[in-house]
Amino acid sequence: MKKLYFLCSLAFMNFTSKAAIIIVSNNPNIPGQYTSLQTAIDAAAPDDTLYVQGSVTSYGDVTITKKLKIVGSGMLPDNTSHLGTTLGNIYYRVSADGTSSPSGSSITGCNIYVLLLGFSNIGSVSYMVSNISIYRNRISAIMNNGYASAETRYSGIHIFNNIIGTLNVDRLGGNSVVNNNIFVNGVQSTGFIDSGNWVLVNNIIGGISGCYNASVLNNIIYSNYSNYSGFKYCNFTKNLFYSPNYSYDSNFLANPNLNNTFNTTFGNIFNQNPSFVKYDIISDNIYSYSISSPSSGPFVDFHLNNDSPGKNYGTDGTDIGIYGGTTPFVEGATTDSRFRYFPMPAMPQMLDLTITNPSIPANSTLNVNFSAEKKN
Repeated sequence: MKKLYFLCSLAFMNFTSKAAIIIVSNNPNIPGQYTSLQTAIDAAAPDDTLYVQGSVTSYGDVTITKKLKIVGSGMLPDNTSHLGTTLGNIYYRVSADGTSSPSGSSITGCNIYVLLLGFSNIGSVSYMVSNISIYRNRISAIMNNGYASAETRYSGIHIFNNIIGTLNVDRLGGNSVVNNNIFVNGVQSTGFIDSGNWVLVNNIIGGISGCYNASVLNNIIYSNYSNYSGFKYCNFTKNLFYSPNYSYDSNFLANPNLNNTFNTTFGNIFNQNPSFVKYDIISDNIYSYSISSPSSGPFVDFHLNNDSPGKNYGTDGTDIGIYGGTTPFVEGATTDSRFRYFPMPAMPQMLDLTITNPSIPANSTLNVNFSAEKKN
């Protein structure tokens, strides 16, 4: 049965690349080539893909210094096993000698404690990572590890369709895009004066502060914070700012007393409820959802009601928030479900496997029925 499950899982993998496919599993019911993720990473060649199977046991902390694609089984998979892929701290950094870089890597379908964008100081030069894609994960925080020298930046970082506690990346810079995510605890201390422009678009954000050089577009910023401060050289366009407990001054984005200077603003909405289908900032903690909690619905639903001020209000005519823009949030379940905001990796998923004649004589046929679903 274990071998059959393993072979069926392989059948659904995308082998379009000539690079190697590596199976990592610390789940005794799903055989793999490696049980340790770090051992598999060390053995992999650049451009390899590592499929990390779902398990009740975390794969722990890992360091990645080469270009790899990591694909987990999902954050909270909507299938019969419900076994997600859990990791500890993920550290992307250039190797200590500067000869190997994880730039161009991607990670999807994982529960991650902290994802760290790192660098290596070699002589007087800081070597930064770039072009990292982070999507369809649940992550408590995305941060940078330490402080790099001047005139360096994390460029080409793409963060989308995740549930994230906090984004806090000093020197996030040129060509980086953060779109269609749910930030439970907010975005803070991100970007730098000389790090180049980055884009924060179509997110739901539980508070924001200390951002530099950002184009902040079409977001719903909904929190209990009394003030947002520390913005410089930012463009705020068509965002909605709301708190159930405070009223915001419409000029606060240009208030030097809040350290908000050199910003431009257009079409922002203040002090209007975004009118989600179902969300309460006090009681609905979507980040803590599990297979058994909450036990029943209605579950969180960030679609906008027809009376929402953010309906079709975005710069492109779509909704502000996670369902607008060119890459709307991909749902893990399309009905009212605890799985809605835990999308599966973008690959076909086997949902069920049944052996209809488990007891058979030698040299006869084993009948297997399985169902699968295409994931976009």
